Amino acid sequence: MVPVRSPKLVHGRRLAGMLPKGELVEIADSYTLVPEDQPQQLARYIRDFLRRS
Repeated sequence: MVPVRSPKLVHGRRLAGMLPKGELVEIADSYTLVPEDQPQQLARYIRDFLRRS
């Protein structure tokens, strides 16, 4: 997990807040390449987001 005050997390929250339906999701045990690190979790979050949109 990224520390709560991490610049990356602050930047991610800011970007999510700028988008009309923006959402920040943290996926545990994933690093630079989320599709390679946690593909099933990423796909689940994308599916859920698209269903709500």
